[in-house]
Amino acid sequence: MTGQHSRRLAARMSVALLLAGGACVHRTGTVEPASLIFINEAPEAADVFAIVPSVSSVRLGTVMQGERRELVIPSRVIRIGSTVNIVARLFSRGTQASSGPVSIPSGGILQVTLPVGGTQLIVETGRR
Repeated sequence: MTGQHSRRLAARMSVALLLAGGACVHRTGTVEPASLIFINEAPEAADVFAIVPSVSSVRLGTVMQGERRELVIPSRVIRIGSTVNIVARLFSRGTQASSGPVSIPSGGILQVTLPVGGTQLIVETGRR
């Protein structure tokens, strides 16, 4: 009986340690970069930015007309529970289109389309 009791106690302790370790990783885990798949249907090239309101702006890259390109949103831009604005600045017109506030999880995927008119961005999450 003592051996069986010891094995059960050891099994329970192992599970408790795994759960406690998982909880610590969740709270202090690293934030991973996210993927931004940008589809430019506009007849001109666009510079793409990720903007954290009142904090920072990061240029993600240039996407030529008719191009689909995967860009990386750096982990420093992604804050758990916060939002970013994706902005496309059109070269020839000097105008810009914005997504408005979008929540992007650590390691997440976001698909953004700049349609032919080039006045707005269409956002879809979790797509490749």
